[in-house]
Amino acid sequence: MKGLLKKSFMALAIMLVGTMAWAQTRTISGKVTDSSNEPVAGAAVMVKGNTSIGTSTDVDGTYTLANVPSGSTLVFTFIGMDTEEVAVGNRSTIDVVMDYSTEMLEEMVVIGYGSIKKADLTGAVSVVSTEDFKNKANNSIADALQGMAAGVNVRSTGDLGGLPTVLIRGTSSLTDNTPLYIIDGIPTSNDIGFNVDDIESMQVLKDASAAAIYGSRAANGVIIITTKSGSAGPVSINVSNQTSIQWNHRLDLADAAEWTDIMTRVYQDGIDRKTTDRTAVPDFYTGNTDWQEEFFKLGIQQKNDISISGGSQNAKFRVSYGLLNNTGAQIGRNMQRQTVSINSTLTKGIFTFGESLQMGLTSMKTPNLTTLGEVVGLLPIVPIYDDSQYGKNGWGIGNAEKGYTTSHNIVAEANMDNGYNESQNIYMRGNAWMQVRIPGVKGLTYKLSLGASINDNQ
Repeated sequence: MKGLLKKSFMALAIMLVGTMAWAQTRTISGKVTDSSNEPVAGAAVMVKGNTSIGTSTDVDGTYTLANVPSGSTLVFTFIGMDTEEVAVGNRSTIDVVMDYSTEMLEEMVVIGYGSIKKADLTGAVSVVSTEDFKNKANNSIADALQGMAAGVNVRSTGDLGGLPTVLIRGTSSLTDNTPLYIIDGIPTSNDIGFNVDDIESMQVLKDASAAAIYGSRAANGVIIITTKSGSAGPVSINVSNQTSIQWNHRLDLADAAEWTDIMTRVYQDGIDRKTTDRTAVPDFYTGNTDWQEEFFKLGIQQKNDISISGGSQNAKFRVSYGLLNNTGAQIGRNMQRQTVSINSTLTKGIFTFGESLQMGLTSMKTPNLTTLGEVVGLLPIVPIYDDSQYGKNGWGIGNAEKGYTTSHNIVAEANMDNGYNESQNIYMRGNAWMQVRIPGVKGLTYKLSLGASINDNQ
């Protein structure tokens, strides 16, 4: 009797253990898609730490995986896409959206009508990574390109707010050598009102094949820019600040003592040789002004950017605001720029709608007359302020008897109400598009895009 009871107890224990083991595993099914809601066929699905339990998705992106232990983690992998890890928990259905790898995207080159792998590219194209110029003080697209692409020559004007000249493979025309700029598919210009921080990717088409797409406008090359957009996931807020210092090199010019000594000897030599009607050396000014120090100053540029992005699998958005303040490295100069960028997409069935909008308002203040040539022509003996009969309205201007100069008092100009030129530039570029996925033909889509670009100087 005892033996029978013992055997019955052991059999019951085995059944209980088997039931518990069965309860600890489950069958998981689901679908794997990309960020465009297209199925990902052939993606590997495995239990983390146990490669013996795994499967792959079919042509519709669906999968079924049996004997998955509760509390385990599924790993989804596919070539060219970021690996996704999802905790199973108590779920039996797990759908996953996989994003294309950033490293893989960097190997894709935009060439007009579409994109192509860099390894398959045969034309002359330079790809400029945003990682290369994000730490530079960039006020324009041309600033970001400087020194980043072979065969692209960027020459800065040196003026605050001045747009550099971009030459692709040298000069090709006696009149206009400006390349064509394409931002999100819309032809536009290199404008100071565009925020470089909104750039996702940038390619430079340098050979004649670009004309097959863009016509004669591409004769001087094409710069194609794609702006940043939102991605599926929780709302993300990014804030950045960049502070840079600008300093101008000083020329080695004579100070007041050196200038007075040189001119005294010149006049005395003329008197001794009787080559002048003067009988005595002029009574020069006794001031000691370093006009370069008055003209040049330490310029500080601050660039602040904030962006908010996020969305779901079918709806994504990104909104950004940028504020740039530049005090200028020369007297009487400053610039402020405000930019706004809005990008969003919405997918509904076979239709995808989207828009891209960039706006910029740039305000600049520059003196009317003050140039470096004025600074070099000013005499170091002329004082900044002069209340004597030789001055004008309390400012030192030079005098034929005390020291003559054709240059203007730069400090006086900087304090005159009418000595400035204030300007504003309004930049707006918008693009709205609709894309239709053709049913039954994998990868075939039709896209309609409408856009406009406005650039107004006031």
